[in-house]
Amino acid sequence: YGVVVGTAKDTFFGKTATFLEQKAPESEFQKNIRKFSNFLLYVTLGMTLFVFAANVILQKPLFDSFLFAFCLQ
Repeated sequence: YGVVVGTAKDTFFGKTATFLEQKAPESEFQKNIRKFSNFLLYVTLGMTLFVFAANVILQKPLFDSFLFAFCLQ
């Protein structure tokens, strides 16, 4: 027989689980890396669209233009 003194989040495992669920605050370095990654993503997308549009304007086949623009990146 035993005596129950806590259940769910009142136990050691419950407190550990609650602790592990919490997110660590984002550091300044992580914020800057995320911003730089987003910037690179936008530049890459912009270049892809530019190359695609340039090929379409030059009257290249649409599918070939898409593959060319996509493969350059």
